[in-house]
Amino acid sequence: MLPLEEIKNGNKVIGTKQVKKAIARGDVRRVFIAGDAEPHVIEPIKELCA
Repeated sequence: MLPLEEIKNGNKVIGTKQVKKAIARGDVRRVFIAGDAEPHVIEPIKELCA
């Protein structure tokens, strides 16, 4: 489990376009996906993270 302080103080990127760009740049260590997110929205992000 992640320490709460690490989550609070870390840099955040919000939105699919920004997340995809950050992944492509190699700036991402973790991606959090909402449990109710639409599959057609999250599948491309999951593929980039794999």
